[in-house]
Amino acid sequence: MLIIMRILCVFVLLLAVCCKSNSKQENGEAMQEEAFATEEPLTVLSPDYPECKNDIRLGDIADSVFYISLKRGKMEVLQLYYLDSLILLNDINCVYIFDSEGNVKCEIPLQAGCFDVSPDMQRLYTYQFLTKEIGSYDFDGNNIWRTKVKYSNSKNELGYYGYSFLSVNDTLFAISNINFGNNQDKLIFVNRHGRAVHNVMNNERFTPPNSVYSTNRAWQRPLFRDYDGICYHSSCNDTLFSIDAETLEQSPAVIEQKLPKAPLKRRLEYTGEKVEDFYAYCTNTYTCSDSYQDIWTDSSKYATRFFNTSRYLIVGYTHGSLNLPTSNFLLYDRKTKTLSRTHNDLGKSIDAKFLHFGIFNDYDGGLSFEPEHQSGDYLIMVNAGASQGGMRHFPKELYFEGRKIVNDHCICRSNVYQNARYKERLDNFFTNEVDSKNNTVLTVVKLKTK
Repeated sequence: MLIIMRILCVFVLLLAVCCKSNSKQENGEAMQEEAFATEEPLTVLSPDYPECKNDIRLGDIADSVFYISLKRGKMEVLQLYYLDSLILLNDINCVYIFDSEGNVKCEIPLQAGCFDVSPDMQRLYTYQFLTKEIGSYDFDGNNIWRTKVKYSNSKNELGYYGYSFLSVNDTLFAISNINFGNNQDKLIFVNRHGRAVHNVMNNERFTPPNSVYSTNRAWQRPLFRDYDGICYHSSCNDTLFSIDAETLEQSPAVIEQKLPKAPLKRRLEYTGEKVEDFYAYCTNTYTCSDSYQDIWTDSSKYATRFFNTSRYLIVGYTHGSLNLPTSNFLLYDRKTKTLSRTHNDLGKSIDAKFLHFGIFNDYDGGLSFEPEHQSGDYLIMVNAGASQGGMRHFPKELYFEGRKIVNDHCICRSNVYQNARYKERLDNFFTNEVDSKNNTVLTVVKLKTK
């Protein structure tokens, strides 16, 4: 009997310990669930997310603004990277490496190709579109190695000028096709020896009409590296994808999760419909009255471009027809959780004789800022920005004289600035350092961080 009682006591004791353990485990799980539930969720910006209209000012988002005059004559810039003490630029013939003063340090021949900087910022890689060669170089222009892409399905469409090549890491590279209608793959990955190790099938197997293709041509940046990682933006599709370096799979980028569809009315995006329907969708964009006032309907279309920095999500967009290629921007501030928009209207700007196409520059009173290239938290504009049309290569004339449209003289610079010293510095820069015939001017904006 005594033995039975002892066994029962031990059993009760074990049961109590187990219940206490289970209680702790349940409490722990509940605490974890509670902690997870109280964790701040991702901010999803739906189309009806409240926004501030025409409220983006350069002085509010810029930590600093400075200017560099590249002493190499006028150049058509395909790619541009700013690395604190170096500027790397591709103009379809060469990769030029400039020092911080704008002097040419060295040149790397690159006929019809593109380049990328390694993730650790220690070297650069080039890709020759015609010969299909990948090369590795240091920042003094010395070649380290070279290999030829060995890809059985490759045609002349494999890769293209500008941003069609990117280094995933030091031994893996991504190359994108543009859509000519006959490409089996739209994205391939090759190793250092030029062998293809992965591919992404092309589901846009059609030849887009010229007017449709042109909607994305102005901002053709299919492969690029933003603050969070590697991004892919295909020719006839405005969805942004991220590329995972380990699995080599595509997934919608974080910026798409937080800024779904921009949030614009409709974007130029092929979703598998008939090509004729896609063509009609892209070209029936707007009606225009005789007084420059554009009547935008609910069916307005856009081509988009993304910039993702440590603090800001920026969407640049232009109306899909590109008949009025003025740049407009949505900006989401992660710190303040506010969404702002600036919308540039060509007709209203001409009527007001005030051509500020881009982000209004109240930092130093200079030309409006139109971001075109990104290096981390740095955004760069080349000369006066693409929205100035034929005057985009003449920032000095625009700054001092404005722009003449028909018989009207339109102001291009601002008399609003944060600090008189900034204004004086900019005046001196354009007066003493810019040769309009022989220089390319860069406006470099270092954005605020968290």
